[in-house]
Amino acid sequence: MSNEPLRPYFQKIDNRRIEFNSSKNISIEKNTFTLKIGSIGFNRPQKTLYSHKIDGNDWSEWISSDLIFIKPLSHGQHVIKIRAKTEGIAEDRLIPVVLNVNVTAPFYQSPNFAKYLGFISAILFGWFLYSFFKSRYEKRKLLEKERTINYLQIQTLQAQLNPHFLFNALSSLQNLILKMKPP
Repeated sequence: MSNEPLRPYFQKIDNRRIEFNSSKNISIEKNTFTLKIGSIGFNRPQKTLYSHKIDGNDWSEWISSDLIFIKPLSHGQHVIKIRAKTEGIAEDRLIPVVLNVNVTAPFYQSPNFAKYLGFISAILFGWFLYSFFKSRYEKRKLLEKERTINYLQIQTLQAQLNPHFLFNALSSLQNLILKMKPP
């Protein structure tokens, strides 16, 4: 068997296949995910161990599982490196493979969210003010109409009562005058 280093590769990210020869730039929405990895080499029947490194941190412990759970990452660009080895290969000869992962921010953490929220808030506040002042204006107009209607009703009643009142008053005075006449 050859003592050449294994060539690791990324198979899947959260059960989504990664093309073998594709560029290693992937954009994902979740900040936690699982990587399925594999390796190619002539000494493959031996037990293969994997190690990974994220953003220049230290290499992880060697594991025999081909699944790597990536803990929560902040949104933005991250570099994930993996390496594979079998017994008898020195670590300085290992060739790591790089995967660039861009974790997209949730919509509420995007840089423009505050602008959009402010814009929508301003529109809602403007609509609220418009509705408030419009309802006050309509109430004022309604009260003014009611006052006008009441005033006109009173004027109408006064116009109807005045001749009646004068006639009754004059009639009463005439009656008194006629009763007070000396015999």
